[in-house]
Amino acid sequence: MNFRRAVQVFSIEVRAAIEYLGKYNNPGFVDVEETLLKFMEMMHTFFKIHDVNDKTQHIRQVNENSAPYTDINDERLLWMLKTLPAYIDSIQLSSKANKMTGLTKETAEAVKFTAKSTAECIKYLLKESGFFYVLTRAFSSDAVESMFSNVRLCGGSQDATDARVAHYAIKRIIKSGLITTSESANVYSDCNHLSKICQIQSSERSTTETNIHIPDSIIEEISDLHKLTFVNTIFTDINSASVAFLSGYICRKVRVQKLFRFITNHRKIYPVA
Repeated sequence: MNFRRAVQVFSIEVRAAIEYLGKYNNPGFVDVEETLLKFMEMMHTFFKIHDVNDKTQHIRQVNENSAPYTDINDERLLWMLKTLPAYIDSIQLSSKANKMTGLTKETAEAVKFTAKSTAECIKYLLKESGFFYVLTRAFSSDAVESMFSNVRLCGGSQDATDARVAHYAIKRIIKSGLITTSESANVYSDCNHLSKICQIQSSERSTTETNIHIPDSIIEEISDLHKLTFVNTIFTDINSASVAFLSGYICRKVRVQKLFRFITNHRKIYPVA
């Protein structure tokens, strides 16, 4: 679900509207239970405390949950560490007792893990790193989501990604530094920037790398390939991805050779004093 839409669904306004319609027995809202309203309230609080953007947001919104974190004894930290996990566990137990599905195991664990990690991170920044305040909206998992989206994309956007595809995708990210995500992903592609791990590896790479010389005739032939047109019938799988990876490596070498040849010829015509 889109994050903004989720926030709107569990907003105070929507909860108040449902509560009002249920209280006055409006058709379609006769069976509104307190458990539903409680769930909406808890989820709204969860989103709110993870969306602290600046030091004055709580003043504008008249909501203390939007205040910056300045104290390791903040009640919201206790809520994330104790209250929310206990509530999620109660939902699961109650659903099981009433033979209902409840939250999936993955969703329940993800909510509890997110809350706990946020609280622990805030405590660490305030106590160990000397931060004066912490804004939770600055926390982002886009880098992790981008990586997993890229791994899935390399496997043909299939849900059942095997070990070979994952291994190839991670190696490709490390070597190229490019992370391309699916168009339907919640994060943007990071194709224009090298990842930090690639920058580190590039700086540590040995300068004795084998220098491959490509003949001029091959360079000219490969340079004309951009004029070709293809029908978009190529499927993305482990085999085509490997071919594309090798092709990209060759194209990069060709570009370097062309640039080197241009510079060499330029120096012959205009010798440097």
